[in-house]
Amino acid sequence: MFQKTIFQSLLRLAFQLIIGMYFLSQSMISISHAQESTYLLSVYANPIQAKIEVDGRIVCSEVKNDLSPCMIKLSVGKHLLSVTLDGYETKTETFDIQSDISVNWNLKQLFFQLSVISYPIGSVVSIDGEKKGETPILGLQLKPNEKHFIEVEAKCHETRSEQIIGQSGESKTLQIKLNPIKDCH
Repeated sequence: MFQKTIFQSLLRLAFQLIIGMYFLSQSMISISHAQESTYLLSVYANPIQAKIEVDGRIVCSEVKNDLSPCMIKLSVGKHLLSVTLDGYETKTETFDIQSDISVNWNLKQLFFQLSVISYPIGSVVSIDGEKKGETPILGLQLKPNEKHFIEVEAKCHETRSEQIIGQSGESKTLQIKLNPIKDCH
């Protein structure tokens, strides 16, 4: 009887060991499967200061000191990618991640840049009735596809006005020579 009890205990122990190993092997399979189900999404944004979000969570940004290119590990499935930067068009797209993916996006400017150079240097520049500073003025950001009224004035010189329209992403330079007023002190 004693031998039968030992045999039954050993048999029960062997059975538990076999069952335990089976479940351990199954969990190892699911662990290795989980590791295989993440892929790399590489995002190259221009300009590099763009904020990159995946599924509404910021993953790379200038504030986080993380600039493009941005490498993100994602699980298999659909993910929403957004790339934004003030003054630029936002790009958003859903990706179905099944393998490593590389995305290269150039964001379109929502403004055009205007530089104003004048003679004499130090002339006052107003755009659309608002004083912007003294020449030279470089890289002012203006709304595209609208008329902008530029006025340049300096003491003892004739004021000069120009109209300008720029396209999104365009850079323009306005060079203005003001004529001196005779007998002005």
